[in-house]
Amino acid sequence: MKYLLMYYFIPGKDTFSGNLQILYALHELRIVSRKQLIELFAIDNDLTERNVHIHLKDLEERGLIESITDKSKRGFPKYYYLTLEGHQSIGGFLTLPKVPQYNLYHHLQINDYLILILKMLNGHPHFVGIISERRKIFETKDGQIKKSGKKYFVPDFIFRFIAEDGADIDWSFEIELTLKSRYRYQQNIFPKYIRELYKAFDDQLFYVTPNPTIQHELDLFRRIFMSDKEYGKEKFDHVYRRLHVFSAENFEKSISDIIANDPYINW
Repeated sequence: MKYLLMYYFIPGKDTFSGNLQILYALHELRIVSRKQLIELFAIDNDLTERNVHIHLKDLEERGLIESITDKSKRGFPKYYYLTLEGHQSIGGFLTLPKVPQYNLYHHLQINDYLILILKMLNGHPHFVGIISERRKIFETKDGQIKKSGKKYFVPDFIFRFIAEDGADIDWSFEIELTLKSRYRYQQNIFPKYIRELYKAFDDQLFYVTPNPTIQHELDLFRRIFMSDKEYGKEKFDHVYRRLHVFSAENFEKSISDIIANDPYINW
């Protein structure tokens, strides 16, 4: 949990601190299953499964969190989110969702991938922590003049490392379960990411999808930009070597190889 909550101060190791970690985790991730919370705490051996249950029950009884139960699935999984009272109790600055369960499956998939990668990187000497999509949107919007209808294109989450010279290295992840419009990819999303990767020679971008059609389309956009007059391979070759499109099936093996061999995080 410490990597997800790297920007928070959590005192001690008592009931208060356990409750606080859960509230902060829901603040960052919007909605989280009980199983995912147990896995997050288990990575650092912070809380046992039994203690996670105790903290969740206490927080729910006090009205700081609420849950929904999926009775269509085996074991009736529960998904937790902050209430207004819970949000106010931690001085929440990330937007409190009006409908936390909106796009529920996508948020749960993001959490699953985040936990998978976190398990692989736990203990890495140069891994610093995680920046959630919600935090990245907040940082992007902070200080800007509000514009109605403006869209912010940020990754689903970022894993941050420290380079040998002390600079930040960001690995951005997009979990693509539905395909956006071709216009958005070609006019907004891919140009933005390509420019960012061009400026930061040690950053990486990973698209992951369980859908072969989506993977094909993303690969197609990548090839289109590689032959583009403005973003062609001749100038941006080093960018396309760090812009990855993986199927869910081969993702774990591929990311494991990159973690082991990337020279910028293994100095």
